[in-house]
Amino acid sequence: MVQVNYPYETNFEAPLPAWPNTQACAAAKTFPPSDDLKLASKFNTTNIMAIQRAYDVFANFSGNVSCINFDGSANGTIPSLVPFGWDIQTCNDLPIELGDEPATSCFGWNTFDQYGWVDKCLTKYNLNPQFNWALDYFGGRNPGADFEGSSNIIFSNGNIDPWSGGGILTNVTSNNIALIVEDGAHHYDLRAPHENDNWSVQEVRATEFATIKRWIEDFQNMELWINWD
Repeated sequence: MVQVNYPYETNFEAPLPAWPNTQACAAAKTFPPSDDLKLASKFNTTNIMAIQRAYDVFANFSGNVSCINFDGSANGTIPSLVPFGWDIQTCNDLPIELGDEPATSCFGWNTFDQYGWVDKCLTKYNLNPQFNWALDYFGGRNPGADFEGSSNIIFSNGNIDPWSGGGILTNVTSNNIALIVEDGAHHYDLRAPHENDNWSVQEVRATEFATIKRWIEDFQNMELWINWD
């Protein structure tokens, strides 16, 4: 839901309202405190119910689902974006090392079970994950050096997109540019224009358009000069 936190309703990963993260937080806060005897009879379930109401924004914004099915089956109700394609990619050239740090947060890498991940991928797809392939092939460990010989690349990131943490956020060479979409979720600038688009994505798209247009014109002028010569 964080990835698709757009300022208008979408049906990309699931039917979602505008700014679904804000809506989910608001839904969680609407649940009453657990002084209700039914809730307090065995243990305090207030937080669990609040999480459920927040998650309903993602799984049941339409209100048409009577029960959320978490089993991941074909008949399940959990929205999924091309699950098998993405699953195969994470077992091949883009494995993502997910773990947690119980003492600090649910995000971290120290507890990632690499052997378990490899075993799953070999069992399901006969694929051995290439953990360093993306960095080896595309670069990124040292952006200034890795992209020194490249040109005509626009690195665009939304500043509220979780993936932006691994993005190129500043200009690292003279032939490539980095653009930031304020309040922008995942690939916001690549979506079709919308009447509720914010000012930042409109500016970024205009910059992208003008930059690519200039690249094409420069290439055409260079070819014209070569042919004339």
